[in-house]
Amino acid sequence: MRSVGLFADRRDAEALAAVQRAAQKPLWTEYYADEVKAEWKIQEETFGSGSALPRLAFAAGLLLPQYSQLRTVSRVAVTKAVEAEQEGRAEEGLRIRKAVRKCGGLMRNQSVCVIGALVGNSICQTSLLRPGGAPVVPHSKGDSDEQIRVQRGREYSDYLKRIGHAERIPEAEEVTAAGMQAREITALAMRSSALDAPSRLTFSWVTGVLLLSTAFWMLALGGGAMLLTRHRRIRDGVGLPPSLRSAVALGLIAVCP
Repeated sequence: MRSVGLFADRRDAEALAAVQRAAQKPLWTEYYADEVKAEWKIQEETFGSGSALPRLAFAAGLLLPQYSQLRTVSRVAVTKAVEAEQEGRAEEGLRIRKAVRKCGGLMRNQSVCVIGALVGNSICQTSLLRPGGAPVVPHSKGDSDEQIRVQRGREYSDYLKRIGHAERIPEAEEVTAAGMQAREITALAMRSSALDAPSRLTFSWVTGVLLLSTAFWMLALGGGAMLLTRHRRIRDGVGLPPSLRSAVALGLIAVCP
């Protein structure tokens, strides 16, 4: 977060130093979870223990504006790495990329929020962009995210071979593999998430109401038909009087959706 202000103040060297210091830390700890838990406690002390839906509402309403800034910092830092590599300072570029990748990895692995994990994953992917100052290569519209990530990792590995740092290729491969795994875990979690439960419950409730109402009106109409068959005019094949026919027609129109 310190690098955000430093980059904005055009103190790029100090901002990069802040990123590198952050990369040396062992933990990624965000304190918004304390805010959410405090809100839950206030609600319980005020209104008593409730269902999971109010808790879900507080958690879903939490804003995370810092993530956009952190992603911007990673892009700017990698741009500085690209500039250094274009000027022949490959080691400096690698140090910047490694620091960005380490920060993103800490976010991806230790964030308590799925959005934080995805942002960390994106920052790790950003650290592999334009190795050696290569131009931006547009991808085909039909390329999947997995194909793009694999290609990006391959380009970075090829660059490491060219500059004599083949020993760092496993780092790039780890970024690609961990990124795919993080996306798979996130997709699996979202399919079984409580965020999806209200929509499923609403669909089930509406479907049940429609089925019950349809069954009710079928029984009602069937019962009415049975009563009509007991009428003498119906048994004799004469039919209903005109006034009663109008009443039956209006009743059917009233119950039709």
